[in-house]
Amino acid sequence: MRWVLIGIVRLYRLFPDGPKRLCLFRETCSLFVLRAAREEGFIGGCRAIRHRFARCRPKYSVHYRYQSSDWEIEFANGEKAGSAELADFVLEPYQTVFNPVLQKQAGR
Repeated sequence: MRWVLIGIVRLYRLFPDGPKRLCLFRETCSLFVLRAAREEGFIGGCRAIRHRFARCRPKYSVHYRYQSSDWEIEFANGEKAGSAELADFVLEPYQTVFNPVLQKQAGR
């Protein structure tokens, strides 16, 4: 069953302009599922799909955490992820508008 799931994901990855949208994460959802299926088998791959679909929704909010000097995203299901997990395009608009280092230097 593991190979069936891997085959489906590989087939999905062959179509560049299908029903895909940009992934919020550095490790794309399909790569995440492929890795989980290879390491943990069919059940692990299915859990990975469920986990990512729960997190990968359009409703999310981005916050800057002063304590850790890092950006954080909070998903609709309440889970959080740091900037290390996120794709650059997600944080880029926030970083250009709100750059805490520059604001600190300007004395704001």
